[in-house]
Amino acid sequence: IPVPKVQQVWRQDDVTCITMDIVGGTELHSAWHDMSDKTKRRVVEQLKGYLGQLRALKPPTDGTVMSIIGGPLRDMSRVGMETFGPFQNHDDFHRLLRGNISMETFENMIGVDKVVDSHRQHYATKFTHGDFAPRNIMVKRDGSITAIVDWDSGGWFPEYWEYT
Repeated sequence: IPVPKVQQVWRQDDVTCITMDIVGGTELHSAWHDMSDKTKRRVVEQLKGYLGQLRALKPPTDGTVMSIIGGPLRDMSRVGMETFGPFQNHDDFHRLLRGNISMETFENMIGVDKVVDSHRQHYATKFTHGDFAPRNIMVKRDGSITAIVDWDSGGWFPEYWEYT
């Protein structure tokens, strides 16, 4: 999986900072409309392979939700600005997503049947990029992926999380 090489990591005011190599290419969301169908297929095949590699990684403990180093997570687009977790199990993570409302209380609310059903299912724990979007995929004109960037939301999540 192509990722920029990390050069330095440090903490400043409770924020982890990273400097890394500059990678070549253009963000996929900017390049996509100019690509031929053949080039687009090449990109898709590479992404399929990279996602397969990520999904094949074995979690430290199945059922947990945590960052790659076992600590708190960040997901500004789906959870909010504050870090959260780690969680020993998916049920505790799902409770956070329900606004810390217990399943017993939540299931009696109107219009939440799909959420209740999804939170009752068993999921495998998979490594997730957390923001796997065209703006975070760098490509060359020929469709070669040069890097996947912006891993700050990455970690071990229920298997569906990458697709939400």
